[in-house]
Amino acid sequence: MHHGGENKALFLFSQKTYEQINKQLKTTFEINGVAHFGENIILSAVTENDICIGDIYQLGEARIQITQPRQPCWKLSANTNKKEMTKFIFQSGLTGCYAKVLEEGFITVNDTLILEKRDYPNISIKKLNKLIINPLYDEKIMEEALSCKELGKPFYKSLFQRYKLKDKDDQFTFYHK
Repeated sequence: MHHGGENKALFLFSQKTYEQINKQLKTTFEINGVAHFGENIILSAVTENDICIGDIYQLGEARIQITQPRQPCWKLSANTNKKEMTKFIFQSGLTGCYAKVLEEGFITVNDTLILEKRDYPNISIKKLNKLIINPLYDEKIMEEALSCKELGKPFYKSLFQRYKLKDKDDQFTFYHK
């Protein structure tokens, strides 16, 4: 499956994220072969707090690199039949993340995600999700993120726009009512 270019070849979502969504929204989404959130791969214990931009992982026979958090759109609400889902995912930061494939290979159930390299330990998916909501959250991390060459272009453009306009950019309130 391909979500939109080389930097979005895989969409990773956590079992713990599923659990958080179910708990907070009082839903019963199960990991049962249906990609409720569009995920290709479900990680058992790794969350948005544990993964950083540019991380390189071995997963089965494949090598992947983390490129950006998901930017939720209306499809989440449509796919889950929950009107509030898109806004909830955006505000909660329970987004999952995208990865590009560095080396193709087979990935099977129960393969272990092995971190091979981490160049940007300060730029977790969780922190990027906070920055996209509030560009003033942490200017040091914002500047590091904007200088990170591994950050996916779509997310970079949104983040740069948010940073440039500071708190004057109302696009997220408008699109995530």
